[in-house]
Amino acid sequence: MPANIIQAFTPTGVLRATINLGNPILANRDGNGDPIGVSVD
Repeated sequence: MPANIIQAFTPTGVLRATINLGNPILANRDGNGDPIGVSVD
């Protein structure tokens, strides 16, 4: 991947992502507190 594309997505050098737990159909937590669901996969 070209360096300028990597820089555009990771300006601090770290790629961060989040999981929206607001919709239990797409993402939820299992008994251990780990995220599960379609969005997680």
